[in-house]
Amino acid sequence: MPERPPIEIGPGGELDGSGQAILSNTQSAGAAVPRYEPFPSLDAMLEPAEITRLTGLPVRSLTVEDASGVDTSTGARFQRVYVDGAPRSSFFIKCVEPAKDWVALSTDDQQRRALAVWSEGVLDRLPRQVDGAVVACASWDDGYAVLMPDISDHLLVPGKRLGMNESGALVSALAALHVRFWEDVTLAELALGLCPPKLFLSHTSPQRASRLRQLLESFVFGAIENGWDALPTFIDAGLVSDLRALNDDPSPILAALADSPRTLVHSDYRPANLGLRTSGDGSITVILVDWGRPLFGAPTIDLGYYLGWTALERATDVDTTVAAYESHLRVGLGHEIDDLEWEVHREVGILGGLLNTICFSALRARGDDSDAATERAALEWWAPRMRAALDLI
Repeated sequence: MPERPPIEIGPGGELDGSGQAILSNTQSAGAAVPRYEPFPSLDAMLEPAEITRLTGLPVRSLTVEDASGVDTSTGARFQRVYVDGAPRSSFFIKCVEPAKDWVALSTDDQQRRALAVWSEGVLDRLPRQVDGAVVACASWDDGYAVLMPDISDHLLVPGKRLGMNESGALVSALAALHVRFWEDVTLAELALGLCPPKLFLSHTSPQRASRLRQLLESFVFGAIENGWDALPTFIDAGLVSDLRALNDDPSPILAALADSPRTLVHSDYRPANLGLRTSGDGSITVILVDWGRPLFGAPTIDLGYYLGWTALERATDVDTTVAAYESHLRVGLGHEIDDLEWEVHREVGILGGLLNTICFSALRARGDDSDAATERAALEWWAPRMRAALDLI
């Protein structure tokens, strides 16, 4: 294993959650970064001496327990790691078997991207306000594991309304992520195996779900199909038919975005994968986990995906959120964006992100409570904007 400095430790010897503090985040996009080798097994990664080396903590013993109450749509297994008999866990482990992971199958993840973005140093280059929360990784024949600080106290609660500062921090961090990797072609050159945009844009396709059901049992496939079937209850059936065809074959979206600026797109920027950590000076760091399907593509795909997932959580409406994102983007880039080209890229990219959220929105829209009503109102609001975006491709 190559040597790497320990991650930062907070007051009292506790991990402060900044597992990405291994290298300075002041590195510019495209800068050379070291390559980190994953451990050959979970046991090797969890040797007390290795945890001491990684964290700087004088670790004598570790206790590992399965994490109860952790829900996952991918079949991943989660564990908590306790250091020296402490009552509170210090680390969290995500173990993945790609052959049993619907996202890995749907997006053809042959490189184990969650490991690759760590081992190739991409996560070390995240902007200062984004924490990728990876301490180390292990990889073996049938699977891999990601070791993270225990960030459970910082994770967002899906469905809970955010405050203005919190909501603003998420949008600012998303723009900063995109600025950091803006037109960084090294992302395509490194051995990252990033997700092909076409596979992401179609990964909630009912057609694809039907095919994958033959390879793997997962409730997600039924949810995708049921969500698409429910959509005509809330928006025009003709629009749903056009959207469904585009989800099955997103080639028109790719063609419309062919000239779009490209960047690192996380592609799963939603409350379940986000956390917020506030520092003593009031600054907010966004914790961003689950790096299983990042891609190199139009930044507005991320924006659309985030907007589609956060009807309940966002403190601002869509137009205000988009305007804030664009403002942060322009400031970060240091130059204006061509308004005519950007308008097409923005609307088509947002449509691409929405394509992979609206089937789940339709499932959440069924019901009599206020959350369902909010989701129904969001779908109705999006319908004319999606139709207008369709006219651009």
